[in-house]
Amino acid sequence: MSSDLSRFRFYSASLIALASSNTTMARPITTTGNAGAKIETPLEIIASEERFLSAGLSSIAPPLPELAAVEWSSLYFGTIAPPETGTARITLTAEGARTCPANVTCITDDHHAARFGITGEENRFVVISIPNSMVISNGTDTMTIENMVASIPIAFLTNGYDEFCVGGELIVNASQASGDYAGTYNVMVEYQ
Repeated sequence: MSSDLSRFRFYSASLIALASSNTTMARPITTTGNAGAKIETPLEIIASEERFLSAGLSSIAPPLPELAAVEWSSLYFGTIAPPETGTARITLTAEGARTCPANVTCITDDHHAARFGITGEENRFVVISIPNSMVISNGTDTMTIENMVASIPIAFLTNGYDEFCVGGELIVNASQASGDYAGTYNVMVEYQ
């Protein structure tokens, strides 16, 4: 491999879980996960450790069952050689399909979207909110993940469980400095 290849390690996500109804007041609990990348030879994005969050509830009426979310796998773009010039946008859909433009080389096929599980009251709808973009950084050097999207905007807790995935678009510059890049993003789930 040539010396201009880079290595990224990418980690994701933090979760916010909320529970609410007309008779129940919710108190959100937030936890923060990690997102990052390492630029070296070759470029590789590696999944994060599992992250977990549950929301505690206080209410006047009997509380709804505890709403909880877990990250089963993180957003993973695979091994990619960055462009020689300009900028490249590597897209990974929430369904796990990756698109690499002609000015980069996607070396491996081990990419995957982030996957989350939600548990709570059976047969309830849960609204899912994610940011549109996030920044990962290495000192003053940054990269952006844009157009972040969830596979579903609203989950339905059949038997008290449902899953959703998250994809996005990693922007890689030819002049990207080597090093470890890190950042976080929040995922919010809330009873509808």
